[in-house]
Amino acid sequence: MKTENTLENKARFFAQYYGQFVMMIPDNQDRLRVFDEWILKANQAWVQLTPLLAITDEDALELAQIFNLGHLQGAIRELIVSILSTMDTSSCSSSIGLRNWLNITDLLRSKGYALPWMGLSIEELIEYGWIKLTK
Repeated sequence: MKTENTLENKARFFAQYYGQFVMMIPDNQDRLRVFDEWILKANQAWVQLTPLLAITDEDALELAQIFNLGHLQGAIRELIVSILSTMDTSSCSSSIGLRNWLNITDLLRSKGYALPWMGLSIEELIEYGWIKLTK
């Protein structure tokens, strides 16, 4: 079942980026820090995130090192993009393990990358107006 475009669901999505300077509101050029009270009051707000395809080599290498995936360093960037773009847990379980997969997604969110959420693709999150991608 597809997650509905409600203010409550939007607040849950925003909570993943709590404390980060990624929230935007109309008529404001500055990125704001995501706080609970802003989420519920500013229904026109969105979070400005980086597309996963734009993951930096440094971030990919950091992930490989943190999660002891040195044997995959050559392909870590492609692996992360392919696994997380589909959020295919069966693939990730066999290739890097479920715990590492969850830790990787948390780390990527902490760095402001856009990831699918609760059955919603990046495209659907954009359609809902919850996110905009950096260029």
